[in-house]
Amino acid sequence: MASITYILQFRGKGTPGSDPTKLKIKSAADSLNVSTTITDAGVASTLEVCPGDNASFESDVTFLGTTSFQESGTIRFPGGHVLNFSTVGQGIIGASANSGTQSGSVIWKIESGEGQFANASGFIASNFTVDAEGNVIDNHLAVIFTREE
Repeated sequence: MASITYILQFRGKGTPGSDPTKLKIKSAADSLNVSTTITDAGVASTLEVCPGDNASFESDVTFLGTTSFQESGTIRFPGGHVLNFSTVGQGIIGASANSGTQSGSVIWKIESGEGQFANASGFIASNFTVDAEGNVIDNHLAVIFTREE
């Protein structure tokens, strides 16, 4: 088995459905260089777009109350590489220190895949924010296991 670890930042929009408990998320992520520096002064990080293609994200969210939800969706990479995922347990969302912005977190299990991700397994951690206009910034950390061919 080979493993792939990636960090991506998806930006997009959440659109409410006719059912107030439903939300559709559509977003995209550029190729990304991530740097984290730890010093006596604290922690600093930078995210820089780098050469390469982008990935698209689409999911369906169902709210279970005001602070919990379940989600399933698809992440598409160029070349027909696809990950399908669903929530492990429940995600959580709530107020943040930034007025008008909510933050949350969820863990997704890889349910299936295509291309490079055929027969893949693993998890994706998502930490996200959403503002009053539905703008979403979603940071993913994934560890995915694939079969070497």
